[in-house]
Amino acid sequence: MTKEFNIRQLHYQLGPGSLSFLRVHKPNKFGDSMDDLRFTIVDTNAEKKARFGFETGRIYSGLRGVSPIWAKHPETNEKVYVGAVEVGTSFKQILPIFTNIFNVNIAVLLSKAHINNKMWSEYIDEYFKLNPDIYP
Repeated sequence: MTKEFNIRQLHYQLGPGSLSFLRVHKPNKFGDSMDDLRFTIVDTNAEKKARFGFETGRIYSGLRGVSPIWAKHPETNEKVYVGAVEVGTSFKQILPIFTNIFNVNIAVLLSKAHINNKMWSEYIDEYFKLNPDIYP
């Protein structure tokens, strides 16, 4: 999906709130709550309506879409809400596409406080390792 559609992640979360159940891109990272971080997921689980937009998560900032997931109960055949699935792409992947299509240079500026408040430290180090002057 990354190669064909520039998708960065596929992530399934349980409600209420935003409990990480499966990060397809990082299957060993699960069980953490993102209630104070990922409001598109929290809102989708609360209202059972799709959401999309910009958000910074534990691993990257980017554009994300979240959709409610329903299943059919095997005994009653009733529709049962089972969580939300998220598809996202990072700016690292899509900014070069915008640059090529529109022949412009684009940057996304986030404060260090924003990054430190949202991202896991090991991903901050990894994400900014090529730019130590920007994020020491």
